[in-house]
Amino acid sequence: MTLHPGIRYKNGCRGVLGKKMKKAVYLHFREHYGIVEKENRKRRMKRGKMKFRKAKQDDKEEILALYQSLIGTPYCAWGNGYPGEQEFDYDMKRNALFCMENEDGEIIGTITVDEDPQVEALTCWSKTLQPSAELSRLGVRTDMQNQGIARQLLQHGMEELKKQGKRSVHFLVCKTNKKALRSYEKLHFDVVGESDLFDEDWWCYEKEL
Repeated sequence: MTLHPGIRYKNGCRGVLGKKMKKAVYLHFREHYGIVEKENRKRRMKRGKMKFRKAKQDDKEEILALYQSLIGTPYCAWGNGYPGEQEFDYDMKRNALFCMENEDGEIIGTITVDEDPQVEALTCWSKTLQPSAELSRLGVRTDMQNQGIARQLLQHGMEELKKQGKRSVHFLVCKTNKKALRSYEKLHFDVVGESDLFDEDWWCYEKEL
């Protein structure tokens, strides 16, 4: 039996633990490896205290800071000042920018209903699922990643498109973005083509609403 520092074992060091001591060892390991905090965070998420809403002009500084914090992180294709103030103003002008905030009112994620002529001109999008729209500029604060928030943003974004009368949704996913690829597979998107727009290699994803 492997002994762990800081644990007092029953009956000396013969490895025979009583029920109370076994529970103490179990709780110690949970605390030691951060399992409790991870589970508590998941429980807080399940309480439904996160809020999806349209972005406001007052959110500009916080959203731009979120964009900037993601540039250069693993799997992120953003860079060279994109997205920035120009994209924020463009999205706000069209009432197309949405965000997710936590129970403390902090913005932890964003998503946009985009209108990019170059993306819309791609020939891979289904002609029978029109009208359609692109979801873009999806970002999640780094400390809140790997918790399903990106999928929630997508689901809320798709609900918004349904309200607008769209029949399908589409977007580009960088081929090296393994996290995003896993998320979209779970939402049953179809890969309908590929593109090299903006000097990146993309998969073209589409889904009927």
